[in-house]
Amino acid sequence: MDKLIEYILQFGNLNSQQIMLVTNKEVMLDRNSYFSEAGKIPMQD
Repeated sequence: MDKLIEYILQFGNLNSQQIMLVTNKEVMLDRNSYFSEAGKIPMQD
């Protein structure tokens, strides 16, 4: 996760709250499922 934060910081600054939001988000996907598909509207929880 540190590499992701380092990458994001190349484009701007994040405060500690924003970093916590990025690092504390976990998504579990079933095998052979997709996080997002082209042409489909994402559903929010």
